[in-house]
Amino acid sequence: MRIKRILNFVKVKVSEYPRIDSIVESLEEQKETSNSRDINSFIKSKNRINRNIEFQAMKNIDIDNKIEEYRKWQSIIKEELKLIENTDNETFKIIESRLSGATFEKIQEELYLGHRTVMGLYNNFIMEVTLLALKNDLISI
Repeated sequence: MRIKRILNFVKVKVSEYPRIDSIVESLEEQKETSNSRDINSFIKSKNRINRNIEFQAMKNIDIDNKIEEYRKWQSIIKEELKLIENTDNETFKIIESRLSGATFEKIQEELYLGHRTVMGLYNNFIMEVTLLALKNDLISI
């Protein structure tokens, strides 16, 4: 049961791969960088902490952590794609088609492969990405 959840999580991350740059850009836009108070008024307040500033800082740290996680996933998937591009052309075509939004039935028709073959090669790719994510501590069991 736990393995199935992990594999489904990795499938979601792989499906997000083509959009990671736009996701990161939208996260960057969510960060609040402007502060209505200047530093001198903060110093004059005798080091009292404003809850709004504290909340803003925690929100920005959370967004930075999400961006870092997306970048790590992007590098892992890119690394695996480069590896299979050089070694296994059929798997690369399947993954490339799947990332561009093609259904498995369409991929089967284009590459003249059976359903089990397409699904097996796709699941092998997902397993390889999962192992790389485990190695890089993006997933913990």
